[in-house]
Amino acid sequence: MGVRNNASVAYEVKDRKTMKFILVLSTLAILAACSTPYQETGLAGGVEATMIAPGTAQISVKTNAYTNRSTAYQFALLKAAETTLQQGYGHFQIVSQDQYAKAGSNTTYNSYTGNFQTNSFSKPRVDAIIQMFKGKKPSSAPANVFDATEIANTLGPQLRG
Repeated sequence: MGVRNNASVAYEVKDRKTMKFILVLSTLAILAACSTPYQETGLAGGVEATMIAPGTAQISVKTNAYTNRSTAYQFALLKAAETTLQQGYGHFQIVSQDQYAKAGSNTTYNSYTGNFQTNSFSKPRVDAIIQMFKGKKPSSAPANVFDATEIANTLGPQLRG
């Protein structure tokens, strides 16, 4: 019979904890990779800006079911800031905004149990109209007015990874 000493038991426990930690990190990395990245709109979703008048743009964000609403809103803010700067303006105001989720479901068959399972999901969307202004954001500006450079410098590195 093999007798294990305390050191080998401690190593085995530590090794199991390490493996669980690696498994959790791997799972999180895989899930994070599934979310819609910050990109121009394509098959997997993304962001889009359309100029509708001089100094006015529509920002649209379409994401997949692995992207949360907060991230979709941040995508909209970053695209608004980038558009504002590209058009030669300094700050922007969100004139109107609509956040919603496109709901859906899929049904799968489990051949082991013989049962069908329906999974529901939602895909966050943001549509906003922004008005752009020259110069720096006034200190007395309302809460829905943003400094484009500040937003681009703050959210850009976070969302582009």
